[in-house]
Amino acid sequence: MVATSPPPPQIWPKECAQLYSPVRVIGRGGFAEVWMAKRKGANSSDGDTQVAVKVVGKDLYSRREVAILSELSKTPHPNIVRLLDDFKSEEDGGHHIVVMS
Repeated sequence: MVATSPPPPQIWPKECAQLYSPVRVIGRGGFAEVWMAKRKGANSSDGDTQVAVKVVGKDLYSRREVAILSELSKTPHPNIVRLLDDFKSEEDGGHHIVVMS
């Protein structure tokens, strides 16, 4: 069996594509899709080579989710995700892309 890479997410802004490559879908929900991704150019000694990329919708609830993640990431705690990057897709009118570890 030949391994194939997954089809890229429908929403994956250029800025995100320059830094992260999608690996596989982790989950899909009512307002977001979460992908496992690999940081481009990263090697195993860099840390954070694999990240979770959350493609959040463009509605009010989704914007609130991004704001909550942003605030929570300021609190260093082992059970709270760390926000690494935040992108906004201009191609489709405003989906938010959140990169977490």
